[in-house]
Amino acid sequence: MSLTNIASSPLKIISNFFNYINRISRLPYADSEKLKLKNKLRKLEKELAELEEVLLENKRLRDLLGFKQGFRKSSIPALVIGRDPNNWSSVVFIDKGVEDGIVKDMVVISGQGLVGRVRESGKAMAKVMLINDIDSKVGAIVQKSREQ
Repeated sequence: MSLTNIASSPLKIISNFFNYINRISRLPYADSEKLKLKNKLRKLEKELAELEEVLLENKRLRDLLGFKQGFRKSSIPALVIGRDPNNWSSVVFIDKGVEDGIVKDMVVISGQGLVGRVRESGKAMAKVMLINDIDSKVGAIVQKSREQ
């Protein structure tokens, strides 16, 4: 037996012992590390949910943009700025008027379809009767039967 073999056996035992002690000494930190990782996972899951919501919003906006591009030359974008207190669910006011090219009986549309018709147009705002108003009438054709 060589001197190296005789010396290496006790050194391996001592080395293994210190490795074992080192692992045991790190156990209290393992719980702390596990808690940190769980918190990080929760944070990342929340960020993922927010990102998915942003992606859905982005898709809706892209769809609206595509809709708008189809009507680019003839459309005038406007925002709802108020509602008629006496007719809350049937009338809205928009932030565009005669100065912007809005005139009575113009059709008002959104990315989802028909909204209503301009009833009155002032200098910088207009009154829109919504399609759900009882006095609102819209011509339509049934696609299959072609009935009006």
